Amino acid sequence: MIEIEFEKPNYTTCECCGNQVTWLTRFVYKDNEAIAFYYATFTEHAEEKEVKCLVGICEWENPESEEYTKATGFPMVLWVDENQQANVSLLNKNEVPWENILKGKILDREEALNHPYKEEIFHITDHIFWEDKEIINFL
Repeated sequence: MIEIEFEKPNYTTCECCGNQVTWLTRFVYKDNEAIAFYYATFTEHAEEKEVKCLVGICEWENPESEEYTKATGFPMVLWVDENQQANVSLLNKNEVPWENILKGKILDREEALNHPYKEEIFHITDHIFWEDKEIINFL
């Protein structure tokens, strides 16, 4: 079972319009074990309501250790269409505001589409749409 730990949002001001920009950091657990994290950001000034997101899957060389040894980042955009259907699209790494992740690599779209963790990523995004109130309320 997946659980998300919700950190308090951070806010900045958009340089182009002065609107609030929301930045989220979340930690993902499966059966009480840390497996991933995600960052998300959104602002009210965008024409279309969308959330830019980076999900990082963590790997451990030593399962007893609290620190992961490698992370793989999946950049994406989340939105809800006119039929209230949740949508996710993988992006290229230059399409999200995060340039790097600790101990890891951010994938481009083609790499992400062919990665063995792809299904796990989409499972996590299902939970984002179901549980992350900041994102749900924005979209």
